[in-house]
Amino acid sequence: MFTIWAVLVHAGELPVLAVSFTTVDGVKFENATVTLDTPMQVKVVSDGGIERVNFARVPEELREKFGFDLEKARQYLADQKATAEATKIRDTTNAVVHAQKMEKILERRRKKLAALQRMASLEQRLFVPTRESQLQGVMAMRFSQKRGPSGPMSLGEYQF
Repeated sequence: MFTIWAVLVHAGELPVLAVSFTTVDGVKFENATVTLDTPMQVKVVSDGGIERVNFARVPEELREKFGFDLEKARQYLADQKATAEATKIRDTTNAVVHAQKMEKILERRRKKLAALQRMASLEQRLFVPTRESQLQGVMAMRFSQKRGPSGPMSLGEYQF
C-alpha cells in the first residue's frame, strides 16, 4: 500500500514522486522521494537514507506511475552486460599489451646486464693481476733495488 503526496513533473525531466510505500518484500519507506534511476530501478530518498530499489520490488501501482517497461529493462540489462564484457576485453587486452611491453623492457635489461657482466669479466682478466704476475712484479722490484758490486744482482745471487 502506498500514498502519493505530490507528483512533480517538469517538461523534459523524469517524474519525481513524494510517497510512502512498502515493497513487495516488506520494506517500508516513509516520506520518500522517488525518482527514476535506470530502466531497472528507482532511487528512493527517505528518512532512512538513499537506496536504489529494483522495479521487481516496487509495488505495481508505483511501477505504472514510472512507466516501467519490461522490454526496456531487458534491453538495458543486455546493454549493461555488453558494456561490461567490452570493458573486460579492453582491460584484458591492455593488461596483455602492458605485460608484453614489460617483458621487452626486462629482456633489454637482461641483455644489458649480461653485457656488463662480460665487460667486467674481461676487465678483471686484463687489468687485475694474477698471483703469479704479482709475484713477478715484486721480484722485479727487488732485483732493481738490490745491487751487487757489478750492478743488479743476478737470479742466482738473489736470496729468498
